[in-house]
Order: sequence, then structure tokens, then C-alpha cells
Amino acid sequence: MKKSFLPEKKFGGYGRFEIKKNYYDEKGTMFIGEAGGFQDYLWGFGMRYAFQSANLAARSIIENESYNDLIKEHLLKKN
Repeated sequence: MKKSFLPEKKFGGYGRFEIKKNYYDEKGTMFIGEAGGFQDYLWGFGMRYAFQSANLAARSIIENESYNDLIKEHLLKKN
């Protein structure tokens, strides 16, 4: 018996990243997730970093802490 398959669909895309020195734009908007350059550089995934950086952005607003300092402390740790 011969199976029929649906036509192949291509998927994929491209990504880019940059290492930022400042995680705010000129208007003071905080960059989170891939906009902030937070991405798994080996595999290209960014969901974990998106949630973590969003949490740190909220914390910086609520607790009046420096977002840059929180990012450096929690996401840019040296292992």
C-alpha cells in the first residue's frame, strides 16, 4: 500500500543578535528578549531569556532598581 504525503512545506528563517552595552533605547524603553540581544547563541532560542528579561524589567520598575544592573547580575553571569 502506497502512502500519500502532503507537499513539503519549508520553514526557517534567520536571526541576528548583538551584545548591547545599554538595555534601554533613547526614550527609556527597556529592551527584553531578542530585542535586547538575549538569545541562546548556540541553538538560537530566546523564550527563556524573553521571560527572564521581562521579569527583570518589571522588577526594575516596581522596585526602582537599575535594569542594566539586574541584567548584568542575573543574565550575564560568568560561569
